[in-house]
Amino acid sequence: MRSRRLLSTVETSLTPSCLRRLWLVIARPEALPRALAAADALAADFPGGVCLLLEQSRVWLPVRWEEEWRARFHAIHEVPRIGSLRGVRDLPRLWRALRERQRALRALGIAAEDFIVCFAGITRLANAVISAAPAATRKLLCVPADKHDALRLAPDAHRWRETSASRVQRWFLEPLAGLHRTLQLKRRDARGDGTRLVRFVAPPEHIFHGTVRLSSEAEPAPADSSVWSANYPRFAPALPKRAEAASRKVVFFGTPFLLVRNLPPEVYVAQLRRCFAFLRDTYPAHSLVYRPHPGETTEPALLDLPACGFRIESDLEAAEIYLWRRGAELTAIFSVASTAARAALHAGLDAYVFWPTFPFAPAQCEFYQTLFHGAPPEFFIQDLTRPPLPCASASGAIPDATLAGDFALTLRRAARSLCGQRETSG
Repeated sequence: MRSRRLLSTVETSLTPSCLRRLWLVIARPEALPRALAAADALAADFPGGVCLLLEQSRVWLPVRWEEEWRARFHAIHEVPRIGSLRGVRDLPRLWRALRERQRALRALGIAAEDFIVCFAGITRLANAVISAAPAATRKLLCVPADKHDALRLAPDAHRWRETSASRVQRWFLEPLAGLHRTLQLKRRDARGDGTRLVRFVAPPEHIFHGTVRLSSEAEPAPADSSVWSANYPRFAPALPKRAEAASRKVVFFGTPFLLVRNLPPEVYVAQLRRCFAFLRDTYPAHSLVYRPHPGETTEPALLDLPACGFRIESDLEAAEIYLWRRGAELTAIFSVASTAARAALHAGLDAYVFWPTFPFAPAQCEFYQTLFHGAPPEFFIQDLTRPPLPCASASGAIPDATLAGDFALTLRRAARSLCGQRETSG
């Protein structure tokens, strides 16, 4: 990443900018596979090319770009990340950063006939991009259904409070910089002092022209004509023919259990070794791979992974990109309770979590039940004496040829509907 420059651009092809362009906005690497799927789905409708905007940060450093990925984009713009507000004294720094970023984004020349799809960084990068675009530019929000629901809920005043600095940012800095106003709230209880809730002041339908709600299960047709439902982009049906078992992998995504400490480390390690024995017995002809969480430090050494039959892959690449790149090699994905397993399930792969076999407290179990709401029963390993059942097919995550294109079809339908509205109203 070239963070010294205010806004870095990588030109990947030459296309006249006077033609209608597609702008895809992502913040973190986890959203890159969705942007790639969107580029494939929509490129034909935008002769001016597909431009990717991403937020510069350390999390992009481990990402290894494939040339075929870069080739999908006419330009890749790296937008500087702006740190959160840290009190009233931090307001001048924030104001300068917001002002300079908006100037750089306006200089990109997003036109009224262009189309913007925002996948992540809703109140940060996405807010900056859509605020810098002309009012006539059509803007589509593409987010998980639960996040869309959260954006529409009024924050509970008994649980959250707004600081004085946040009020100044909301009423003064953001309007002056030309941004949509946001609420930045902190938890009222002391133990959650560092926890923040950030969302738009206005509901998303007042800011975006349309929304695509992503889920892992079929949703009823929305009553609002500007809202569409789609499954997460599934790449499993398009993967090459599965390799022989001897060359296939079973991947376990780790957890920083010394940092989280929702169980005593010795209890956690003892149960995790039982899970590893279960994997060795279930997949004797497979290569077992352990991918540490970026927050792990000495956890792999405590687990003695070579003795458990595991090889460590510590490249720190985001799980979603790893799954997108290596999906054809993977038989199954496991974790105690990592969202990487949920991402694998969404992608159409067999994935499982072991947390029901751990002696977690009721509050922790309730948290995991909420985190993985909507996953099929097969996703949850309950018994270490029985082999897991196919999980992706049980959830409908490996659909037929028609449903495999659900994400692409929905994006095309939304884009053509919104662009048609603009052309008609113009």
